[in-house]
Amino acid sequence: KDDWEDIVAPFIAENAAALGCWERMSYTAFKECASLTASRAFSIDSYHGMSMVPLADMFNHRTEGEHIHLEGDSDDEEE
Repeated sequence: KDDWEDIVAPFIAENAAALGCWERMSYTAFKECASLTASRAFSIDSYHGMSMVPLADMFNHRTEGEHIHLEGDSDDEEE
């Protein structure tokens, strides 16, 4: 709820005219969108962080284990 109150709601209030749909933007809608985003994002590397890659969430849908392995060009040895 802190993100909504500290970041999102003030941004929407300041830009309501440009956004044009303030009345549909609620904390409940924010939670739903944040949940959908978080459930489909995954860590790429230390540079990109959490990312959404179209169709990548479908790579490992088989139950026998990992079928696709993604790696980034990170300088961080731990990633």
